[in-house]
Amino acid sequence: LHADSILPLRKKQIPVVIRNTNDPHGAHTWVVSRKEKGIGGIVGAVGYTMISLERAHVGDDGEAVCALLSVLSSHGFSPVLLSHEPDTLNVLIRYCDYEKADKIAVAIQQELDAEIVTVRGDLAEIAIAGEGFTGEMRASVWRALEKASVRPLFAASVTESFSLVIGVSESELSSALHAIYD
Repeated sequence: LHADSILPLRKKQIPVVIRNTNDPHGAHTWVVSRKEKGIGGIVGAVGYTMISLERAHVGDDGEAVCALLSVLSSHGFSPVLLSHEPDTLNVLIRYCDYEKADKIAVAIQQELDAEIVTVRGDLAEIAIAGEGFTGEMRASVWRALEKASVRPLFAASVTESFSLVIGVSESELSSALHAIYD
C-alpha cells in the first residue's frame, strides 16, 4: 500500500489489515492509529549500495558533504542514509550497478580529494520502528543479531523514540529478520 493511502484511515482511526496475497488466511499486519510503547514494526529491503570516503577531517567538513551530495545528484542518486565520523563519510543509496558505482567513486575521489573511496553493494536495510524505542530494546536487537552470527555493516538511530536502521549483507537479511522477530 502507498503510505498516502493509509494517512486518511489513520486520521479517522480506521484500522487496516494487510494480508499476504499468496496466504490470505496466514499471518497478517494491523496498521492502527494508537501508539503503544515498544516495537511497532520491522521491515527489510534489499538493493542498497554503500559508498564510503576517507580523508582527514572530512566528516567535519560541511563543504565536503555538499560536494558529495552534488556528485550523487549528478549521477541520478539521492542518499537514503548519510553518516559520518571525523575522517569518514558514508552514504547509502538504492541499488547501483558496479560500473556506475565505480564511476561515482572516481568522481567522488576527484571532487573531494578523498584518500580512499570504497563501494560495497548487495546490502540490505532493516528498519525497526516503534514508540519509546529504548536503549534496552536496541541492546536486545544487537544481542539477537550476535546470537544469529549476523554482522551489521552499518547502523543509525533515526530518532531517539522512533527507529533503528541496520545494514546487513543481502545474504544475511533473512537470518537477521528472524533473529530480531524471535
